[in-house]
Amino acid sequence: MIRNNSYWIYRFNRLLSSYLSKNGENLFSSSVTLNSTMKKLFDSKQYKEALNLFDQNFEICNDSTIDMAIKACTVSKDYSRGTRIQQRLSSKSLNNSYIQATLLRFYLEFKDIDNAMHLFSSITNKSNYIYTIMFKGLITNNMAEKVFDLLHEMKIEPNQFTFTVVFNACAAVANDRARKIGKKVLAEIPENYRNNTILLTSAVNMLMKFGDVESAERIFRSIKTKNIITYGAMMKGYIGNEMFDKYRNYTFILTSAVNMLMKFGDVESAERIFRSSKTKNIITYGAMMKGYIGNEMFEKALDLFEQIDIQLDGVTYTIVFNACAKLCNSRAIKIGRTLLADMPEKNRNDNVIINSAIDMLMKFGDIKNAERIFRSVKAKCASTYGVLMKGYNLNGESWKCFKIFEEMNQKGIIPDEITWNILIGACSNSGMLHHCQYIMDRIPLNIQNNIQIQNSLIDMWGKCGSVEKAKNIFNLVVDRDTITYTAMSNNIFFH
Repeated sequence: MIRNNSYWIYRFNRLLSSYLSKNGENLFSSSVTLNSTMKKLFDSKQYKEALNLFDQNFEICNDSTIDMAIKACTVSKDYSRGTRIQQRLSSKSLNNSYIQATLLRFYLEFKDIDNAMHLFSSITNKSNYIYTIMFKGLITNNMAEKVFDLLHEMKIEPNQFTFTVVFNACAAVANDRARKIGKKVLAEIPENYRNNTILLTSAVNMLMKFGDVESAERIFRSIKTKNIITYGAMMKGYIGNEMFDKYRNYTFILTSAVNMLMKFGDVESAERIFRSSKTKNIITYGAMMKGYIGNEMFEKALDLFEQIDIQLDGVTYTIVFNACAKLCNSRAIKIGRTLLADMPEKNRNDNVIINSAIDMLMKFGDIKNAERIFRSVKAKCASTYGVLMKGYNLNGESWKCFKIFEEMNQKGIIPDEITWNILIGACSNSGMLHHCQYIMDRIPLNIQNNIQIQNSLIDMWGKCGSVEKAKNIFNLVVDRDTITYTAMSNNIFFH
């Protein structure tokens, strides 16, 4: 895969300008082109480069470009640049509702409450969208009680999003004033919002924070379409109110709550729920270990694995192999190899498990055993071949990928997009033009038109010294992204 390099992305405008001008292209001749280029930089998280282009071409910027530039300042934590942009805006742009909302988020993100409040007060026609942004920002900045003051001054009817954030503010404060306002707002919610799962879930959370478990349960029962977040709100509420018997025997709900909390990064709450469960099964253990891996807490995943005293399932093998592959330390190598050696025969032809085992061994640098496992698989799929070739690339033995590719051809196994990308990577590593052409000639046309493949091919031809062929691929790319320009600019610069 081609890596984004912010320096080359910044340079591509200069490096490619002569190339593009020869083809009759003027990169920033209009605000539409500028906006499109900035969006590609923004989407690839190259915020500094996007802002540099914005500054250089401010005179042709439209409100959409300005909005994107302020968002880039917010994400890249560039406060001074954001304030300078605001100072340069016309009154027309300052009255644009999207720019107002983005500026409000900008000030709230930087905890500049004074400027946020000043901007909020200056907006003549405040929408529910503006109120929701302001309320959320106040909650995030530990000023949830200020939400109640603004709610009192509100001259429009709140919508479902505003109601939801008000309930969140009440839950955050949870004092007498919050209880009074929260219950009053809940009682007065229009009928058409009483089936909104997100709104009602926030109401459940609020009532649980108030200690009003009975009302929370009543709202919970009324929700027709419950989701994992709804169950999670109930679970957290029971924990917060120390009502452990209410939930700890519901293994399915517990596992769902663990999954949800781990996805939100709330590892501590997930652990608390897990510990409280009387009847843990292998799925519950799997959810915890997968959550640890998702939060990059690989050692904890292995700690928990070593506590399991029940029979493992296929998913557990995959999860543990993945954790070991991420760590690659002496402990992980020992656990991974022992687990693989003791794995029952029935799991040894499961492609998902075997793929994770091969990946793990390759990460350990144990090519010989990875190959042995690969050869033992009776029914190999494209992904199994792919993970082996990826391992060869990782361990500096890319030349072996071409032999594996021949085996795939002989057995009639068609590579998928991921496998083709791995093969292109092998060509890049080998630097041999005949390998590049050989693989290129065999990639189906429908896959050649995929932008990820095209970007990889541009990089491949450049690394093998054929700038002309890289240019040919570049010219075929319909919707060029930042990676396309980066790959091409690298070729122009180095050759």
